[in-house]
Amino acid sequence: MNSHVRIVHVIIIVCLLFVSGCKPHSTGAVQPFAKKGVLDLRSWDFEKDGIVVLNGEWRFFWNHLLNPEHFSSNSIPEITGYYNFPGIWNNYESKGEKFSGNGYATFVLTILHNAQEERLALEIEDMSSAYSLFLDNRKISSNGVVEKSHDTMVPEYKPAIVHFIPSGNKMHILLQISNFHHRKGGPWTHILLGQAKQIHEGQAKKFFLNMFFIGCIFIMGLYHLGLFLLRRKFKSPLYFSVFCLLIVLRSLLINERYLHVLLPKISWAILLKMEYLSFYLSLPILAMFIFSLFPKNFSIKVLRLIQTVALVSSLIVIISPASFFSHTAQVYQGITFFSCLYLFYVLLFAYRQNREGTRILLIGGIFLFLSVVYDMFRANGFIQTASFLPIGMFIFIFSQAVLLSMRFSKALDRVEKQKERLQKINIAYKNEIVERKKLEVHLVKSHQQFQNSRIALILGLAKLAEYRDEGTGSHLERIREYTRVL
Repeated sequence: MNSHVRIVHVIIIVCLLFVSGCKPHSTGAVQPFAKKGVLDLRSWDFEKDGIVVLNGEWRFFWNHLLNPEHFSSNSIPEITGYYNFPGIWNNYESKGEKFSGNGYATFVLTILHNAQEERLALEIEDMSSAYSLFLDNRKISSNGVVEKSHDTMVPEYKPAIVHFIPSGNKMHILLQISNFHHRKGGPWTHILLGQAKQIHEGQAKKFFLNMFFIGCIFIMGLYHLGLFLLRRKFKSPLYFSVFCLLIVLRSLLINERYLHVLLPKISWAILLKMEYLSFYLSLPILAMFIFSLFPKNFSIKVLRLIQTVALVSSLIVIISPASFFSHTAQVYQGITFFSCLYLFYVLLFAYRQNREGTRILLIGGIFLFLSVVYDMFRANGFIQTASFLPIGMFIFIFSQAVLLSMRFSKALDRVEKQKERLQKINIAYKNEIVERKKLEVHLVKSHQQFQNSRIALILGLAKLAEYRDEGTGSHLERIREYTRVL
């Protein structure tokens, strides 16, 4: 195992430990469970045992929006049943009737406790898709406007923390919920009860954890965008950058509904469209990124199919209301699941071919795939916990960063080797130039010596001719002729 893979393993362990350390304060005591509309907390010590989750059987009144006055005057209708809280009410059966996502209902829970004169708090996440919550006889929290029809109700998502001091040993929680704008209706998230300081500490930990991972993903997205702008020939950094930014947008929309809180003037419908589009568009962008890395292993037909499905689904989200396009989520989640299986197959096949860096990318891909599947279960109400998509995405991004650092490291090694080779070539070339200059000087000297010898020979012959042919001059003419030839 090389050093880069060890680094990825260390980061994964640190992330998991970090997540486990950011859970709500609890000593490990068994969480109480509401039965028949009553939650008994008389043996629960908030100081020692921590925060309690108000899960269990709540009294359920379908198609009724009851107020505390109805219970004080004993004018309450017949109970529909005991609702396993939290959970969506789609396909809930009562007296042979299956409910759809649309409708309205009242949920009631009685809590027995020994926390008199103790400052407590309730942490309420969003409900689908408007709610009003009453504690004893007063309304303490609400989102949107709860009404009995599509035209009169107003949907809204906004988590809330409300403080109160209980006055007795018993308190009644009444929760009204109405939904006519989303495919899923009902109390799809849990409610936490604990000391005010415990609730705020848990909220702060969740905020810090979410912002840490979201900030890291955002920075990596900008980093890869910068790489693309420097070298636009390579498209993979661009695809990866867009994918990171889409995950950041989705995380801000679903984790604690940060954008819903920060942008209250933007309508619920627009923010919900952004939430769906960030999910629908991230799949083809991820596929394009994997295709750019391994084009020989990725079928172009599969890529075009993923792009077409994503484009059609995104257009449906843009042009249709939430009551319609929210029904496309389950179909698209199935497509996403099988697409991720194919992407995982591509990475695995590339790994078997010993492609550079695929081992690290495969490790990150496993965590991304698991977090996507987990997020889909959470979105359908099968799991009532926070989204782990930013964590899986962070591990995948980090594996991509390690892969990028490996490629840069190898590229720098190649540059260093080429530099050393060029230096050796330059030294050899300089030595060759020096030798050539020496040879040139030697040739010039040799030529000069040859010319001097030639002249000396001519003069010697001329003088000899003068001695031998004093009168006729015939030998002198021959010597001159020889001189011309020379």
